[in-house]
Parts: sequence; C-alpha cells; structure tokens
Amino acid sequence: MNFNDSSVRFVFFTIIFLGTGLVFYAVFYGVGLTNDSRNYLFAAQTFKEQGELLMLGNRPFTEWVPLFPVVLSLFSKSALVLSSYIQPLIFGLTLWIWTKIISKLITNKTLQVICLTSIAFATPLILIHSFLWSEGLFLLLLSLQILVLYQYLKIQKISILVWLIIIGFFYCLQRNTGVFFTLGIALVILLFSKRKISVSICLSIVYGLISSLGFLAWNVRSYFVAQENFESGGNLFIRGFWENALLYFETLTTWFLPSQIPFWLRFVILLLTFFVLILKLNDRRDTTHPIANMKTMNFSIKEYYFLSILLISGIYLMIMLLLRPSMVVDSERFLALIYPCVFVLLFSLIDFLFQRNKQNGFKKIVVVCLIIWLIYPFSRSLKNTHNWHTKQVETKK
Repeated sequence: MNFNDSSVRFVFFTIIFLGTGLVFYAVFYGVGLTNDSRNYLFAAQTFKEQGELLMLGNRPFTEWVPLFPVVLSLFSKSALVLSSYIQPLIFGLTLWIWTKIISKLITNKTLQVICLTSIAFATPLILIHSFLWSEGLFLLLLSLQILVLYQYLKIQKISILVWLIIIGFFYCLQRNTGVFFTLGIALVILLFSKRKISVSICLSIVYGLISSLGFLAWNVRSYFVAQENFESGGNLFIRGFWENALLYFETLTTWFLPSQIPFWLRFVILLLTFFVLILKLNDRRDTTHPIANMKTMNFSIKEYYFLSILLISGIYLMIMLLLRPSMVVDSERFLALIYPCVFVLLFSLIDFLFQRNKQNGFKKIVVVCLIIWLIYPFSRSLKNTHNWHTKQVETKK
C-alpha cells in the first residue's frame, strides 16, 4: 500500500471515527459503573452541593486525587448521562494526538496507518473509555504531555517547559500514578537537555516539584483529614514484585496473541520475535536508530523522542511492578496507560528496520504479516465492545 500525505490524513480520520464509534457503541446505553465510578459520582454530587468531596458513606475522599470528580461536578446531575458522549470524545481526541506523535516517529506511511489502527482498536483502551473511570481523561492529558515534550526536546524553550508543568500538574491531580510519569519526564529533561548540567538539574527539579505540588498538597490534606483511613500513601508501599511481574506480563502478551494460547508459549513467541528484531536493528552497519547510536550518544531529535517515550513508559512499568499486587481486572486498566507508547515504540523499531532494509519484498512480507495480525486486536475489541454494550442493555431492563 502506498499513501501520500492527504490520503494518510483521510485514513487517519476514518480510523479515529471507527475507533470512537466502537466506544460510543459500548456506552450507548450508559457507561459501565464500578465502585470507583460510584465514588466519583457521589464525590461530584457532594462537591456540587456542599463544596466538599466525599466518598460513599460520607467518608472523606482520600483514596483518589480530586480532579476527576471536580470535572464531573461541572455537569451537575447530568454527569452520568453526558459521560456516554464525553468518553468517546475523549478517546477520539486522544487518538488524534497520537496521529501527531506517530507522524514524528514513524516515516513509513503504511506503518503509520497500521500503528494507529492497533491503538484505535485496542481492547484495553476501549475498556477504560467504556467505564466511568479516571484513566480516559488521564490518558488524554498524558498524550498531550508527550506531544508537547517533542517540542521541548526540539527547541528547549522555557515557555514550553511551562506548558509541560501545567499539563503535568493536572494529570497528577487526575490519578495518583501521574507522579510516576512526572518522574520519567523529569529524567528526560535532565538527561536530554542541551544546557549545562547544573541548569538541567535545576529545570528537572523545578518541573518535578511544581508538577507534583497539587498531588503532594492533596495527599497531605488527606492524611490529616482521615489518618486512620488514609489510602494514597498505602498505594506506594513496595511489595509483590514477582506476583505483579507475572500478572502484568500475562496481560501484556494478550495485547499481541490470543489468551487461548498458553502463557508460556505466548511469552516464548514474543520473546523470540523481539530478540530477532533487536538483532536486526543492532547490525553494526546500521546507524539510523537509537540502539545503534547508543554507543556514540549521537542522537537526532527523533531518536531523543524515541528514547524519551521508552524511558517514561519503562519507569512507569517498573514502579507498577514494585507496587502492591493488583487484581487481574486492574492490570489491564493500569497497563492501558502505556499501550499507545508500547505500540508506537514497536512500530518505530520496525520503521527503523525498513529504512535500513531497502528490499521491497521484505517490506511487503512484514506489512502483510502485520495486516493479518490486526485481525486479532480488531476481533477482540469487537467481541468485548459487544459484551459491554449488551451488559448495559441488560442493566437498563
């Protein structure tokens, strides 16, 4: 398939429309509700009526940061109804942002289209937008942060750093895990700065402190409001690494291969595939990708961007592995936040391989294999979306 710029834009729009349509179908009769959702709605109601965020049972709102219920309170009693329209809109905006990120990292137009398709029809992403959870809005803010980060890496102006701080401040108030991404971006600012090391350290610290200031203030407040029921601090205790590792890798492998295949076989297949890809990319004759240039630290802006996304998502994953063991359903939610990063990085590696290998036959084989593989995430998302839609229909009866 050969695409020019105008045709790629049209295909991008079509993919975004279809992906957003799937979410709209899933929530047509209402978004899914869990205990988290009900607490968000109750907190929004109490904030609207009393100016105070409370959980169910009129307990202090200490288990979550406050931005999401505050946003919901803006829609008054219509928050639950309007969320059926807002959640698909948020997903569509997130996809649009990722078209910009994809275009900056991936040169091959066909790979750009396949990459966006794999994100738009991702079951984990459709999941977090089909329920009234905080992940959808958080991912939108995080995606915007990653897009703005490209501009900072490119020209490194203080004005752009201010925008990074503002966006980071808000997503740290959207989810507790926002501080993990803040840590990753602070390291990017430190490691990839063109300024003197002393200035880079100062900018990194300033970004990290101001971005997380709201999060820190809220948790200090929560500690004094309900010391015996304080939950946010408990979320940072380090335990259960191997249990989390098994659970998360089990989830990660289902992004690429059906869960009906035994986990050990999925793991081996993906490990071998990744190993072959790295070997191809690490060819000494190849100097067009970050892995090769790691030896000389001779990076282009595109390669700095690649390494930045890798660092940000890697730090998040590592910290999540160190946290307390998660429930199976939560692992899909938590990992969904780095789903776009993982696939953009993967397709960027394939794009680097395409740039080195000029054989059209090789490229066609890879593209055909990727298109065939798309059948899996597409069919998986259709099945799950229909299940969520049907569940909401039954709830309405």
